[in-house]
Amino acid sequence: MLTAATAWGELAGELRSAAASFASVTSDLACGAWQGAAAAKMTEAAAPYAAWLATAASHSEGAACQAGAVVAAFEAACAATVSPVIIAANRAITRALANTNIFGFNMPAIAAMEAEYEEMWARDVSAMFGYHVGVSQAWSQLFPIQQLLRGLPRIPIPPCGTPPTTTPPPTTRLPPRRRR
Repeated sequence: MLTAATAWGELAGELRSAAASFASVTSDLACGAWQGAAAAKMTEAAAPYAAWLATAASHSEGAACQAGAVVAAFEAACAATVSPVIIAANRAITRALANTNIFGFNMPAIAAMEAEYEEMWARDVSAMFGYHVGVSQAWSQLFPIQQLLRGLPRIPIPPCGTPPTTTPPPTTRLPPRRRR
């Protein structure tokens, strides 16, 4: 997930750079060498694409942040959970106390070990609940990239998972040769 966060961040930087470059090129072209109604129409037509690139960059930055939040939630859950070694030691001591509890003298110690074990369970449940909440909040902030693509003007976007349609290249046949 950390790799995904880094990749989304890098994509955001590339998109932001592309948006700035695209806007700069169209502006320089319309303000410099190319003037008139056609230049104005070109600038008008190009503006939504520059805006879309900036929006895509923001979306990518958001995705990077949310992936980072998932990483943070995971690390917090790992830090908050009880080590399996500690749990195994607790269970081993509890078994040993139970096996040597002939006259019930070990009952207070067994009860203390069971109480400690219950606290471990509660701590682990709390850690996993915190992880679930953190991840759920992060993912709820994301939206599918298809929604972003729909904002791109005049480009039909097929539904997700639909393979792009291709038309076969035209074939040219020469007429059959006549024999003389």
